[in-house]
Amino acid sequence: MNAERQYYTSTTGMCSVCAKLSPAKIYFESGRAYIQKYCREHGITTALLFSDASAYRGLNSFLAAGKKPLARNKKVSAGCPQDCGLCPSHSQHTCLPIVEINNACDLNCPICIADNSGGKSLTTEEFSGIVENLIACEGRLDVINISGGEPLVHPEIKKILELAIRDEIATVTVSTNGLELLRDPSMLDFLVEREVFIALQFDGFDDSAYVKMRGIPLLEKKAALLENLKAAGAKASLVMTAALGVNEAQIPSVVKYFLENDFIRSLMVQPLSVHRGGGEYAGFDPMDRLTIPDAIKLIAAGSGGVLLESDILPLPCSHPACFHLAYLFDLGEGQYSPINRLLAVGDYLSVIRDRAFFGLDEESMEVINKLIFDLWSSAGSVPVTQKILSSAKKLMREISRNYTPKKAMALGGEKIKSIFIHHFMDRYNFDLSRANKCCQQYPLSDGTLRPCCTFNIFSRERL
Repeated sequence: MNAERQYYTSTTGMCSVCAKLSPAKIYFESGRAYIQKYCREHGITTALLFSDASAYRGLNSFLAAGKKPLARNKKVSAGCPQDCGLCPSHSQHTCLPIVEINNACDLNCPICIADNSGGKSLTTEEFSGIVENLIACEGRLDVINISGGEPLVHPEIKKILELAIRDEIATVTVSTNGLELLRDPSMLDFLVEREVFIALQFDGFDDSAYVKMRGIPLLEKKAALLENLKAAGAKASLVMTAALGVNEAQIPSVVKYFLENDFIRSLMVQPLSVHRGGGEYAGFDPMDRLTIPDAIKLIAAGSGGVLLESDILPLPCSHPACFHLAYLFDLGEGQYSPINRLLAVGDYLSVIRDRAFFGLDEESMEVINKLIFDLWSSAGSVPVTQKILSSAKKLMREISRNYTPKKAMALGGEKIKSIFIHHFMDRYNFDLSRANKCCQQYPLSDGTLRPCCTFNIFSRERL
């Protein structure tokens, strides 16, 4: 064994060749964290997990007990992950349900994780059943995401969105490449009128990245889409897939654009995960890939001093190797304050865990009221404290007046910007302990809720 190599822990991984579950160990070497898997048929395969070993070691301090769902839909029989659905051994509820309403798409992206065969679409009855099942399992939802395929080409997309807009669901989002919004501008009006949050696939300002990852040049259309969203007063987020050697250098520019444009309320950076051979198109190397620490450095670099790397922290409700995030209190006039700097660590973690967005439920409002008192007490001793205090008090007054979760989410979305990093697992970096704590799930029409990465790897139909 290499003298620099340090064993860290054991887990269950997946053979990089045949995708069968395999005993695995995580180790540190040359300042990086790796997972090494042993398969009886294919021997040892190794993959990079984190480009910063010390950051990976520090994840343990963010591990937290999960929140149980109100109902379970599967029993334990074959064991994890074969019993996903959720079974009693799954340790976390559903923070973000992603409902794939079709698998048809108007693009054929080489890196796509989905099955773009065009043969499957949920009926409105099936979708309604999925929503009822989610509410039975969760009681109420911060958000439901409508996805595909390309969901906007579903023949009954408007009816489906109307079914999702109900009191138990605070926010409805739709993930889209946006091309249908250019073909049919009335669809954008429909989404804006119903306050549907538009999550736009956006991979940067260099067309070569779109050619490699999406198959065709798209930058001109993406630029037109952004202008249309801004003019329409849409609520929007950018979802950027980032691949090493392809478009990771674009992350700082995307962060700058995000901070400079009020209509963009959220940014999601997703380091490339590889399914169906898609990595071949992006020059993918499992031993030298973009990981969360790399994305953190690039996001901080693009923030113009707004964010430090230490402001981008693991999400404690999922496994901390899955999500990192930062919330920014929008003070107006281009000024932001990272919320983690305003709250004690314990208070901050309590308002970001077990939910898809920054906590503005009644329990979390008590924490924010405490923040207001603390800011008032320290007024004059902390930079821009008076401005933060004024903005926080105004937000709380507006939310408290006839409080509802929908109102809290809407008002909070106007004052709080969010940046997420989500690294999906693939056969190379799969770690069963991460899957067991997944809080982002696909609800299916058979009544099961499937953790995203186990579904993508084990169950998704391949082309």
